[in-house]
Amino acid sequence: MFCGQASLVAAALHPPEFAAEMRSKPSGGAGPSTSAFSAHGFVSGVIAGGTGVLVGHGFDTLKVRSQVGAADGALSVAVLYRGILPPLITTGAARALYFGIFENAKRMLEPGVAEDELSLRSVGVAAAATGALTAPVTSPFVTLKLRQQVNGGSVAQVIRDVGSVGGFYRGFGVHGTLETIGSCVYLVTYVVAKRAMSGASGGGGAADGSGSKRESLLLRSCAGALAGMTAWTAIYPVDVLRSRIMSQPAGGGSALRAARECYAEGGLRAFWRGIGMTLLRAGPVAGVVLPVNDVLLDYLRTVF
Repeated sequence: MFCGQASLVAAALHPPEFAAEMRSKPSGGAGPSTSAFSAHGFVSGVIAGGTGVLVGHGFDTLKVRSQVGAADGALSVAVLYRGILPPLITTGAARALYFGIFENAKRMLEPGVAEDELSLRSVGVAAAATGALTAPVTSPFVTLKLRQQVNGGSVAQVIRDVGSVGGFYRGFGVHGTLETIGSCVYLVTYVVAKRAMSGASGGGGAADGSGSKRESLLLRSCAGALAGMTAWTAIYPVDVLRSRIMSQPAGGGSALRAARECYAEGGLRAFWRGIGMTLLRAGPVAGVVLPVNDVLLDYLRTVF
C-alpha cells in the first residue's frame, strides 16, 4: 500500500522519463540510494510519532479547549492527557506513513541526489503531497481526539456519538487544506533552518552512508523547534476552524458558519486564541520529532 501511494506521487509530479532514469541508475555503493522504494521513513516515523505525542499532548489539550471556548475547570494531569489513547496508538502509524511517503517522494522527484543537495522545490512538493495523501487517514483520528478533549467520554462513546463513517470526515476540506499547507511549511522550514544553521556553524558534521552531512543533534532540535512554530503560526486560524467543526455534534455547521461564530465571539483576535499555548507545544514537539526521525534515518541508511 505504501509503495502504491509513493508511486502515485511520482506519477503525478515527475516527468515521464522518471522510470527510464531510475532503471539506468546503478544500485549499491557509498553514494545516495537510487532504488525506487525505501522503508526507512516508515520505520523512523513510528518511533518519532509516539515520542512527539508523549511530549505534546497536554499542551495540545489546553490549545483545543482554548480554541473552542471550553471552561477551564480543574485541570489535572488526567484532564490534560484525556484523549491521549487515540493519538498514542495511531500517531506512530500515521507518522510512519507521513515520513515514509515524504522520503520516497523526495527520492522519486530527484533520484540519486544526496539529502543536503535536494532542491527546496522538490522538498516543498514532496511535503505538500505527503500532507494531502495522509489527510484522509488522519481525519478520523483527529475527530476522535478533538471530541474527547473538548467533551470527554470514552473512545467507544465518542464513536457512537459520531454515528457514521461520514461523521469522521465532517470538515475534511478544512482538514485537508491545513494538512497540505502545514506539511509544506513545516518540512521546508526544517530543511532551510538546518542548512542555514549548518552553514553558520561552519558546516560541521560527519557524513552518513548516503553522502549527506549529519548535523549535530542540538542543531537539528533548534531547526525542528523553529519549523514547528513557523508551521503552526502559518496555519493557526485554519486550525481554529477545524477544532470548532470537528468537535461539534453532527450538523454543527460549515467552515463559513464556524468562521462567523468565531468572529462574533471576539473579532479577528478569536482566530488566534490559544496561539501561545500552541507555540509552547509546537517547539518542544517538533524539536523532538524531527531530530528523532533524522537520527533514526541516518542509522538505518548506514546499517541497511
